[in-house]
Amino acid sequence: MYKVPYIEAMESFGDILDMSIDVVQVAAMVVAIWTWNRYKHTTERYFLYYLIYVVANENLAYVYQWYTSNNNFFFYNIFMVVSFLFFIYWFGQILKRKTEMYVGIAIFLLSVIIPFTIEAFFSYQWVIPMYTGCVLIIAFTGLYFYSLLNENITTSLYSRPRFWIVIGLFIFHLGYLPIALFLEKNLDYNSLQYIMSLTLVNVIYYGCFIPSFLCRPKN
Repeated sequence: MYKVPYIEAMESFGDILDMSIDVVQVAAMVVAIWTWNRYKHTTERYFLYYLIYVVANENLAYVYQWYTSNNNFFFYNIFMVVSFLFFIYWFGQILKRKTEMYVGIAIFLLSVIIPFTIEAFFSYQWVIPMYTGCVLIIAFTGLYFYSLLNENITTSLYSRPRFWIVIGLFIFHLGYLPIALFLEKNLDYNSLQYIMSLTLVNVIYYGCFIPSFLCRPKN
């Protein structure tokens, strides 16, 4: 989701770790396309478009940095805004909680307005929207798990596509908060600790998409 912005040449091991995120992202997109007929009439259909955007954004960011030698932070700042708004909207749809959805969108947009005055859009990865979005997604995943407690569950949770997506979102954003705090203190995007931690949460997150699409029965 939020990958390492290419600023300087990484060492070989870091490149391999970073490439593993690309592999999982593309694999999730391919599975989403392959199983499209199983979920094209559900709210999960939006995730196919999202995954296509993810893969396109990563490649555009890389190509831009490669040919211009400039940093590509603005690609990830835009990506961050689009992703969090999409997740909040999706949670509002599946939970049928429009009030919470609108409040979440308003809070996040407010957090986006602030960086325009104190953080550079083109040369710095926004921190305030990142923290705000992570907290909001963790809160919405909590609402999802709470809704499960009030359900009369007759099927295994592992056979529910939404469960896998929510688990991926929860693990990623819960794990990304301490990574972001470390980054704010260290500000070394090329440190091996940062790359390894970011790779782990990304692989888990995008990896959860695959069983989500596959566990839905054929029509």
